[in-house]
Amino acid sequence: MLQLLVYSLPAHKELRFLLPALQLLMPYVGRGAAAAWASLEAGKARDDRYRTRSRVGMLVVVIPQLIMWAFFSLAHQR
Repeated sequence: MLQLLVYSLPAHKELRFLLPALQLLMPYVGRGAAAAWASLEAGKARDDRYRTRSRVGMLVVVIPQLIMWAFFSLAHQR
């Protein structure tokens, strides 16, 4: 979502100028995801149903990324 926002803001959208900025943001994204996962593991979630929905939500975000990574890394433009 943040990447889409960053890509949409500049008037002249050239990818090579945007990639360095996105790479600087990735550590913050990783820390946020790790903190969210740790809070679920530590039992800070309200109840089991909330914890399950949060995990499913995280997996809904991660699994398509892994599928796209596998496709573009292994099969795309062979």
